[in-house]
Amino acid sequence: IQARAAQGHPAIIGDVDIRHPIFSLFAQSSAGAIFRPQFREYMRIEPDSSATVVARYDTGDPFLIEQTVGAGRLLVYTSTFNADWTDFPINELYIPFVYQLVKYALEGQERRHAFLVGEPVRLQGEPGQSWDVRTSDGRQLQVTLDADGVGFFNDTSLPGHYAAALGNQRFPFAVNVDVAESDLSARDLAEAVAAVVPPPDDVARTVEMARTIEVEDEERKQKFWRYLLILAIALFAGETLLANRKRAPV
Repeated sequence: IQARAAQGHPAIIGDVDIRHPIFSLFAQSSAGAIFRPQFREYMRIEPDSSATVVARYDTGDPFLIEQTVGAGRLLVYTSTFNADWTDFPINELYIPFVYQLVKYALEGQERRHAFLVGEPVRLQGEPGQSWDVRTSDGRQLQVTLDADGVGFFNDTSLPGHYAAALGNQRFPFAVNVDVAESDLSARDLAEAVAAVVPPPDDVARTVEMARTIEVEDEERKQKFWRYLLILAIALFAGETLLANRKRAPV
């Protein structure tokens, strides 16, 4: 569709479901920023009743369509990803839009194919069948399915890429280290250093050492005040002697 021929001017994004995960990011952007790109041409697609129109042009034609296909999602963007039909690629929201588009399309797949170290991986099939699993360090292991056709692969102690196979079925998955282990926000620099550096000799390691250090510290404080008192008395005595000293006649 050539928008100028259809309505006398380029099309713009006229209606958006701002609650949709793809566009929710733009709810906090400057007002109307997502509606600024112009589309000189686009493909006119008539979605069936099982599809959802996530956004439309101001002509009423679909801009972005979503449809569930099996366990995945099909997203149809009706313009171009270059500048042939639109100036969207030079808009400041284009890169965030494409990122949100890909992230949403792959979201379900990432959940099914990404696990944490130590997390069991659920495998399914016919009862008694065996999945062959190649671990990240090259070992070949097997998981035999129970009477319900379910089995769990538990040897996920090493991070990396794994591959499970059952006949013609392939199930690649990744095992990752929990990102929480690299989060140092919960402890300050001094705490982090103390965790790896041996404490100095004057730091208590037991209750008895703490009591001994406390007594020694108290004695040091008493000695300090004792020396300070002696110094004050000496200064006072010296001042008295100087004040009472007889002056020689002039």
